[in-house]
Amino acid sequence: MAKPLGLTARGSSKVVRIVVPKDLRETYGRTDFRITLKAREGPAVKAEAHRVRVQKDAEFEAKRKELAGVVNVIETITPELSQAIAQGVYAATRCSNSAGSPARSPLE
Repeated sequence: MAKPLGLTARGSSKVVRIVVPKDLRETYGRTDFRITLKAREGPAVKAEAHRVRVQKDAEFEAKRKELAGVVNVIETITPELSQAIAQGVYAATRCSNSAGSPARSPLE
C-alpha cells in the first residue's frame, strides 16, 4: 500500500494533514486539518490515514450539499431595501448605457 497523502511523523506520533477545499475554507475558517492517528507504526497507520481521509472527504461533500440547500428568504421588503435595490438597478443601468447619455432612473 502506498504512503497516504499528507502522512507525516511528529515525534513518535503519526499525523495526517488534510487540506480544506478552497470553496469550504470560509465555512471552516481554516485551510487544513492535522489529525493525530492512534496507530503508531506498520500497516495500521496507512489504513487509519486512508480511513480518516475518506471520512473528511465525505464530511466535505456533506457540507457542500448542506450549503447548497441554504437559501436566504426575504420576509418583508422594507422601504430601505427597495431603495437599495432601486439604486443598484439605476447604477447598473447607468453603467451599461453605451450611448453616452445618462440613463433615467426607474423611479423617475
